[in-house]
Amino acid sequence: MKTQSAFTVFAVFVLLAAASAQAQWPSRPVQIIVPLRDRYVRPAVTEGFGRWVAHLWRREVDAHHWLPLSHPQRMAAMIGEFVDHLAGAPASTDLQAARVNPEAAEIS
Repeated sequence: MKTQSAFTVFAVFVLLAAASAQAQWPSRPVQIIVPLRDRYVRPAVTEGFGRWVAHLWRREVDAHHWLPLSHPQRMAAMIGEFVDHLAGAPASTDLQAARVNPEAAEIS
């Protein structure tokens, strides 16, 4: 699945979940790679995802909207690192720092 398609599917899920009073968290691990200079999907859009995703990693990259085209090696490395971790490899320092604590994402 293309990264852009995967993000679109996830974004639609989050919007639907937010609209539902009976929303449940996805049980699968999710990594979001956020281009910080995206003028179309602002980084703030993804900041609250921890409320709906129990196992979330949010990684930021100094890039524009077309991150997969402008930084393909970096994006591939982050995805590979995440998949390797899910398969049992120890998390790197960067991946550990990207872990979102669902309790910390709660809005009071």
